[in-house]
Amino acid sequence: MVEIDLGFVTREIPPSDQACSLQKKNGVGRTEHSWMACFCHFFVLERYNSKIGPLYREVCPCCQRARIPMRSGVSKKSAESIFGSIRVEMAIDRESLQYAGLDERLMWAEWWRWRVFYREHLNSPFWQNIRSQVVTRYNGRCCRCGDVGTDVHHLTYENVGNENLEDLILLCRKCHQSEHNRRF
Repeated sequence: MVEIDLGFVTREIPPSDQACSLQKKNGVGRTEHSWMACFCHFFVLERYNSKIGPLYREVCPCCQRARIPMRSGVSKKSAESIFGSIRVEMAIDRESLQYAGLDERLMWAEWWRWRVFYREHLNSPFWQNIRSQVVTRYNGRCCRCGDVGTDVHHLTYENVGNENLEDLILLCRKCHQSEHNRRF
């Protein structure tokens, strides 16, 4: 048996408190999925369409089993209260996972985990506090061109979630887009 090292054990995105209580309510344990069988340490949110609209559930990108055994999934409104709106917004389409090979599913899962972690971090009180410190440090001005600064830019992503002020600069949107070589 080959072990797949996903390199995410230290940044595992645990299920939300609501998902844990839903598991208890449904009378199931942490998961029906055998973690020892596929060595997968996380789940992604899957979206698929049915007659009543999109439904959501957490699935393992490796073996594609659901965290909470259910035939269908939960509605968007329920999913937002269980998993959070960021995870629902970034859910991966079932068809994409279903027809992709293992390497591609794991690549999408890696992308998904990073984006969810980063988006949730940007909404955290810690980030709001450090962001205001950066704006104050640069007097609200872009450190590249001197225009009004709107975006806090990471010089390195190694400390995301535990940033130092030295890792961050204030940029205007134009300079920030130029820094990343893309529009947003």
